[in-house]
Amino acid sequence: MTQSQSQAVRVWRTVAEAAALLGISVRTLERRLADGKYPVEYVNGKRLIDCQQDASDESRMLADSRAMGEEARAAAGMLTAMLQQSLAERTAEVNAARAETIAARKLTVRAWQAVAAAVVTVGILGAGLITYRNSDRHMADRVAELTAQLGVAEGDIEELSAKLEAQRVAELADTRRGWEWLLGNAQ
Repeated sequence: MTQSQSQAVRVWRTVAEAAALLGISVRTLERRLADGKYPVEYVNGKRLIDCQQDASDESRMLADSRAMGEEARAAAGMLTAMLQQSLAERTAEVNAARAETIAARKLTVRAWQAVAAAVVTVGILGAGLITYRNSDRHMADRVAELTAQLGVAEGDIEELSAKLEAQRVAELADTRRGWEWLLGNAQ
């Protein structure tokens, strides 16, 4: 090829176009021009640069990067599949943990309900016991009061005690029915 034919094949570009074609900044291209890396020609007052040789190198690099891009896409596809599998596994783990937590919460609620029922039962039984003890004291005081008021002799105290005992048994039966009703409603 003669020099005139090689000049005919050359593609002359402005500084900005050459920088874009080469993928470098205008400033970097200016430094390379100062080093004499590219031939420069002035046409109608414009500085034109022949960057055909480097452009073909750039084309090879672009083809290489495209091949690497395909490899990268394949690797990204594999990575995406792995991440999706990992996400599915993690989601399954989280769902299992969530189910265990819900079961534990239900069990805890049931346990606290049982504790509350036990506390209510103990409170009711304790109140019943206090009431029973107080009723015994009350009855003894009442017997002494009635004996003193009526001036009953010792033999008659037995009769009075029997009447008061019957009254106490009736009161206790009423109290028991009340506690049973409360216990039945508490559960």
